[in-house]
Amino acid sequence: MIVLLSAFAIVGLRNSVDLLLASFTNGDIEYWLDYLESIGTPEWVFKALKPLISCVYCMSSIWGTFFYFTFAAIQGIQVWHYWAWLPSLFVIAGLVKWIEK
Repeated sequence: MIVLLSAFAIVGLRNSVDLLLASFTNGDIEYWLDYLESIGTPEWVFKALKPLISCVYCMSSIWGTFFYFTFAAIQGIQVWHYWAWLPSLFVIAGLVKWIEK
């Protein structure tokens, strides 16, 4: 259940960011990434943005960890039972790919 909630939260986060950018700036995330590239933004900015907001599959690493531990805490899972966290990131990434199609 935690993995499924995390995958839906990641897709929702990505869609929310895209919708907010489109609403307030009249351009989606791809437009702004292209703009940043055209003005000569350093490469490290794109590498930092990829797992944060620009690549939904890469978001599974950072946001998957955040949502996994958040939903585990909400459900009351004890700290020493977090051994399943790392394999769940791969499942979250797979579910995100499935949800996106």
